[in-house]
Amino acid sequence: MEHLAPRKIFEALNIKNGTWSQAGLDFESIIWIGEPQTTKKEWDGKKSELETDHEKKSYRWKRQYPLIGDQLDEIYHKGLDEWKKTIKAVKDAHPKL
Repeated sequence: MEHLAPRKIFEALNIKNGTWSQAGLDFESIIWIGEPQTTKKEWDGKKSELETDHEKKSYRWKRQYPLIGDQLDEIYHKGLDEWKKTIKAVKDAHPKL
């Protein structure tokens, strides 16, 4: 999985811009301006929550159905049952979590 952008975690934790600076991609690399606005435990919990949510939704981007014109052509030439098999194969390859 690609690395979750720290900005997304800050937004989810309602931490305003200007209270931190980012030197890297992990909690330890955050440079706080003033008092820290969150703890590592809160950060890790929110990061895990966002990654889980992203993973649950990622099937949407992985499913690549044939173009609609190709689907209609398949229905016309091979019938509805063959088209259903084509669509089911894509769904089976990338199921909802």
